Amino acid sequence: MLEFISDFVELMPTIIVGFVVGLVAHEAGHCACAALASMPIKKIRIGVGPVLMRARLGKVELALHALPIGGLVQVEINRTTTRLRLAVFVLGGILANVALLGLAAWRGASDAAAAPDPATAGFAIGQFGLLACSVVPLWNRRNGLRFPNDAMQLILLLRGRHRIDAHRDYGQLLAHYADGRAPRATDASRVLREQMARGGLQADASTRRDIVDTLRRELAKDDMSVEERRLIIDTLVTMALISRDPVFYADLDDWSRQAAELAGASATNIRGVVLVELGEFAAGKALLGEIAKPDFATCDPFDMSNRIVTQAFIARAEGGLGDPVGGRRRLDRARQAIRANAIYEVLRPLVDRIDGELIAGRYAYPAPPRADVR
Repeated sequence: MLEFISDFVELMPTIIVGFVVGLVAHEAGHCACAALASMPIKKIRIGVGPVLMRARLGKVELALHALPIGGLVQVEINRTTTRLRLAVFVLGGILANVALLGLAAWRGASDAAAAPDPATAGFAIGQFGLLACSVVPLWNRRNGLRFPNDAMQLILLLRGRHRIDAHRDYGQLLAHYADGRAPRATDASRVLREQMARGGLQADASTRRDIVDTLRRELAKDDMSVEERRLIIDTLVTMALISRDPVFYADLDDWSRQAAELAGASATNIRGVVLVELGEFAAGKALLGEIAKPDFATCDPFDMSNRIVTQAFIARAEGGLGDPVGGRRRLDRARQAIRANAIYEVLRPLVDRIDGELIAGRYAYPAPPRADVR
């Protein structure tokens, strides 16, 4: 046993090197297969933890983090994205590690007559570790959000529960706020597209706050369409409610009032959820009760998301008004709806947070930062 531990310790440096090289190759494999499948790349991230470097290469955002134990390649998914193209992209990382493992096996076989090479053995172990993380179906977690690994994505594709099955491109999204009119896009849409592509909920706090500042500046302008202004406000409110970043809370009430003024009854849910979030349970529940739809059976991803959020905040209001048991029953149904498609996983932290509040009986919200430290 001691000899095994000693051998493993001796191999550790080469295992680490193999893992890091394999991690870079894994993400490079995703990039290569994205190019092969004609899927535009939006973001490449290597590592986790503090950001060491951030840059842009054309339209691609590059980020290098301090701890090389994870990575991400984010591609653009739209109505032209096919299931086959997405599967090719997902398989790219696994194929890269298989290729490196094959290279290590070939190197080991060529040296079979000599003593085993510790460097080759450690490098191969690093690839095995990466492959295990990729081919065993798992849900990972980052910034409180669950996301599927490569194998789980393939399973979701086969089962029709991948986010591709409920995707809405920007044009469709903007049209939702136009109330039947043809949506009008101005320069604000270009800015909003860029900020949405940065993945505010999945991003670190620094990036998220940069997105907030950019969208605040857009809201201060007068030359955008009503639908663009509604979409920006809805995006900011959604980011606030899910991330609970205090930087949002100074403007949360004002944003919900603007949304109500712009859209009237169709914005009741935004005003209602904000009132509940800020502790005005009776008023918020009354507004949400006017539009609540307890049936989650809908093929419209936008409508489904609204129903999940509405029920979650009615549950929070019920808890605040003395009925946490009834609230938790609503949350159970909301979780069932989230499981219908991976795109709704972004709402799980919200539901889990409200569930924790109902259990504890505490409903505080983050205090907004002072103006001089925002």
